[in-house]
Amino acid sequence: MRLFPKVEKVTLCGIALLIGAGLIFIPYCIPISGFLIGFFSNLNSSLLNKVAYTETTGLKDNSLLVKNRWGKLGSIFQQSLLFLLFISFCYFFKIPILSLLETITGKSIAPHLTDIVFVLRMTGGVILFGIAVCYLITLFFYEKGLKATQKPVE
Repeated sequence: MRLFPKVEKVTLCGIALLIGAGLIFIPYCIPISGFLIGFFSNLNSSLLNKVAYTETTGLKDNSLLVKNRWGKLGSIFQQSLLFLLFISFCYFFKIPILSLLETITGKSIAPHLTDIVFVLRMTGGVILFGIAVCYLITLFFYEKGLKATQKPVE
């Protein structure tokens, strides 16, 4: 018996991922956030593999390769954007990048960088909010499409 019988597993995974991403901003919840993101991203990936495999009419194995390829490209793009964000903050505030990284990770707390880290966290929060809105809209249309075809993901 499922805890939420009317909600799809993919939707629950997405909501758990957003909660995990939101918990990153609370310093004491970072381990819980890492667990939620790691666990539910793997579960979400396997559920999406099933969807990609069953919904494809052509070469079924090719659909999984394409999905994994786009996932890896998206990951590389995200890491590049994160590094570009760090470099732009360091250039804008005229600070060494190592000082910023040490302050973010908590290895050293430079008093002159606390305002910058706050701005960086707020920028991350705004970006996370934008991603969450796009993700929830996508999940809404996904659920709406499933109800129209009556094919839930098992």
